[in-house]
Amino acid sequence: MLILAAGLALAAATQTALRGPAAQATTSTSPVQGIDVSSVQGSSINWTQVSEAERFVAVKASEGNYYTDTPDYQDDVKAAAAAGLYVMPYVFANPYGSSAASPNAGNGWGSVTADDAWSVIGSATPAYKSSAFMLPVVIDLENDPYVNQEKNSNQCYALSQSTMVGWIIAFINEMKKDSGKTPIIYTTTSWWDSCTGDSTAFKADPLWIASYGVSVPSIPAAWSSLAFWQYSQSGAVPGIGDTVDLDSLGPTQASQVGTTIPAEQIQTLSSLAAQNLPSGYSATGVPTGLSISATGVVTGKPTAIGQYSVTVTPPAGAAPASMTFPWDVHGAVTVSGVTSRSSAQGTPVSVAVTASGPDQTAGFVPSFSATGLPAGVSISSTSGLITGSPTSSGTFKVTVYATDALGGSGTASFTWTVTPETTCPEIVWQGGVAKIQSEPCSSGGLQRMKPGNG
Repeated sequence: MLILAAGLALAAATQTALRGPAAQATTSTSPVQGIDVSSVQGSSINWTQVSEAERFVAVKASEGNYYTDTPDYQDDVKAAAAAGLYVMPYVFANPYGSSAASPNAGNGWGSVTADDAWSVIGSATPAYKSSAFMLPVVIDLENDPYVNQEKNSNQCYALSQSTMVGWIIAFINEMKKDSGKTPIIYTTTSWWDSCTGDSTAFKADPLWIASYGVSVPSIPAAWSSLAFWQYSQSGAVPGIGDTVDLDSLGPTQASQVGTTIPAEQIQTLSSLAAQNLPSGYSATGVPTGLSISATGVVTGKPTAIGQYSVTVTPPAGAAPASMTFPWDVHGAVTVSGVTSRSSAQGTPVSVAVTASGPDQTAGFVPSFSATGLPAGVSISSTSGLITGSPTSSGTFKVTVYATDALGGSGTASFTWTVTPETTCPEIVWQGGVAKIQSEPCSSGGLQRMKPGNG
C-alpha cells in the first residue's frame, strides 16, 4: 500500500518565498493569500498564527482508494476553521489501474475515489454542508509520483487521454453529488495538455493552476480565467515549522491591447463556499476599455498598454471585502534581424537581434532566448546579440523569442547552415617517417612541418 504524502507539490522549479510585500512583488500581488498542507507539515501547526497572514488553506483529505490523511485532516480542518480560515479539502488523484468497467480495480475509478474522500470530508468538524468556511473540494491532478513503482506507468498514470477525462468526469459528478458543490480542478497547463488532450469538458469548473517563477501563470486554453494560483512550493509562513505551498485567490492577467478578452469571472471565498454570485460588484484601476458587471464579470477590449493594479469590491458581507490583483496590457512584439544565413564551422559569428513594439516604445525592455542554435553559439538575454563559433556543421532551424514584463512576446525563425571547417594537409614526422594529416587551415595550403619523436 502506497501512503507517500503526495499532492500539490509538482515537479517544477522551486520558488522560495516569504510572506510580505517584498515576496508578493515578485510573485503574486493579491492580498488574498492562502497555503496548502498535508500530514507532511504534521499536527503542530499554530493556526491562530497562520490566520494572521492567510485567508484560506487547502488540507489533504485522501489519496486514491488506499489512503486517508487522518487524523491530521480532521484536526487541521477543525482548528483552521476555528481560527477563521476558509478550508478547501483536497484529494490527490491516483487513477492508475482503474477503469469505468471495474470501478474498484487498481487505485479506484473517479467515483470510488470521490466516495472514499467524502467519507473523511463529510465526517469532519465543522460540518461541510452547513459551515460557511468550507470551500469546494479540490481534485489534485499532476504527474504520477509513483511512476517507478507502478508498472508501465507514466506521468498520466498509464491512462489514455479519453480515459483520464472519463475518470475526472466521474470524480466531479460523484463529488458534486456527495458535497453539493462543484469541485475545483488543480493542475498544471503541461499536465492538462499531455494527459487530457487539453480537454474543454471542464471549462465551467473552477481552476487552480500551479505555476512557479512567473509573473503571470499560463492556463489551459479551455479556461478564460483561474480561481486560485499556486505560485510557490517552498514558502515560509509563521505558525508552520516546515515549508508550504503558497497560493493566491483571484485572477492574474496579461491581455493584448485591442483584443477582446474572454469574460473574467471574479470569485470571492464566500461566493465559492456558498456557490452563488451575488450582485453588487464594483472595481477601480481596470485597464482602459474594460468594465465589471454587477455580478463580477470583467469584459471588454483594452485600449492602452500598461501595468494596472485592479481593486475589486464585492457586495457587502463578502469575504474578502476587497481584492487587488495585477492586470498587464501588452502590445505585439516584432523580432527583427533574423534571416537565413550561412557560416563556416569554427568561424566566429555575430548576429544582432532586436525587438520592437509599443511595449518597447513605452520603455519595457525585452528579454531574448533562442532554440536550435548551433553548438558553440549563444544569445544574450539582455541585448539579443548572438555570438560564438559553431563547433559542428549542419543545417539548423533557429527560433528566437522576445518577451517583456507586460506579457508581450514575439518570435522569428530562420535557417542557419554551417559548412564543414576547411582543413589543410600538415606533415608530421613520427619515428623518422613523414605522415600527412588534416588540420584546420590558418592561411590555406600546406601547413608547417612538425617534427615528431625519432
